[in-house]
Amino acid sequence: MVQEQIFCIVDMQYPFVSDEDAHRIEAVALASLAARNRNERIFVLEDTHGHSTHDRIKQALCGYDRVSYLRKSQWDGSLQVEIEACQHQLNPAHITVCGAYAEQCVLATIVGLRDRYPTTRLTMIREACCPAPTRQFTDHDWERTSRRLAVSLN
Repeated sequence: MVQEQIFCIVDMQYPFVSDEDAHRIEAVALASLAARNRNERIFVLEDTHGHSTHDRIKQALCGYDRVSYLRKSQWDGSLQVEIEACQHQLNPAHITVCGAYAEQCVLATIVGLRDRYPTTRLTMIREACCPAPTRQFTDHDWERTSRRLAVSLN
C-alpha cells in the first residue's frame, strides 16, 4: 500500500450548486488546482440524483490522470473513497474534503471517513463548501464538530 494524499470533492453539481455559488465553485476549482499541483489523488464524488460536476471544476481537472469520478447514492461517500483507494492500493495519509452541502453530504462523508480511517489526518476546506439551504452550522457548531471528529478546518 502506498501512502497518499487524497483530495475529495463532494456533490459540486446541479442541483446542489448553481451559478449563485460562483465564489464557492471557484474556491473548489482553485483548491483542485492546488491539489493537482501537489500531485494528490483526486476523487470527485457525484450524487446519482444530480447532473455531472460543475464545468469550472471539470476544467480545473481536465487532463489530470490522477482523478477519479465516483458515483454515490447516499449522503456519505466514504465507501466509494475506500473502494477506490483499495483499487489503487492507497493508504490515505491525509484526506482533504470540500463540496456541497457542508452540513449534509460533506459532513456525512467526513464522519464515514473518520470511521474507515481512524488515524488518517482529515481536513475540511470551509471556504470551498456550500452551505445547506435549510440548516447552516454556526462557527461554534463547526468547532464542536471539528473537535469531535478530529478534523482540521481550513
